[in-house]
Amino acid sequence: MIHIVDRYNRAAYAALLMEMHRYRHDIYIKKREWAALRSYDGMEIDEYDGQNATYLVATDEAGKFQGAVRLISTAHHSMMKDHFAHIVFDVDTIPSSECVMEGSRIMVTDWTADDNGHSVLQRLSIGMVEYALSQGAVGISTLTERSIVDMMDMLEWGYVPLSPMVTYSNSDDDVAGSGECMAQYIPICQTMFKHIDRNTKIGESNFVIGDEWAKANLSPSDFLAEQYEIPAGGDEQALAS
Repeated sequence: MIHIVDRYNRAAYAALLMEMHRYRHDIYIKKREWAALRSYDGMEIDEYDGQNATYLVATDEAGKFQGAVRLISTAHHSMMKDHFAHIVFDVDTIPSSECVMEGSRIMVTDWTADDNGHSVLQRLSIGMVEYALSQGAVGISTLTERSIVDMMDMLEWGYVPLSPMVTYSNSDDDVAGSGECMAQYIPICQTMFKHIDRNTKIGESNFVIGDEWAKANLSPSDFLAEQYEIPAGGDEQALAS
């Protein structure tokens, strides 16, 4: 299941959000060694984790964290505009609109599919489109790694590349923290959503909306999710996917 966590229900989801930030630390700082990112008490939190961020957080039925993606409006700031303008084909194509959301920090604890052939990554990706449509968005901008771009190709998503596939490295030895990523724009509509949903055969919404489930199933936490200490802006090593 996927939980929609925004400024209105973060208190109920504080413990789950803290787990998400700790997993982000493990993935991006410890495993991928993106040195530009900062650790706050073992949690990775950046300048886009503010009041306007919405998180889609995947859990199992017992509330165990399985993955997440962050969505923000591109109207004023975005990772692509603030840190990656130099890699896009044309800076004038970088989305900047209340009607376009940026998806970032997408991650999962397990890439394998369940008994129905659905992976958590697929559910989060479909959920991202479903949620964006519910908010009146017409598009999603992303900076994603090759593995996610390959999944989008497999599901026949009609995205527009905004950059070439770029090779990056976040260390002096060009080994640790290296990979490939692409900037892209995904136009969305109900027809597109039905097409990719048909390809994944998920068939129904898997959202849990509201905080009653969280209050009943999640342990309380002293972590006040709505009061992030937002750090100063990072640099281009803070990749989005």
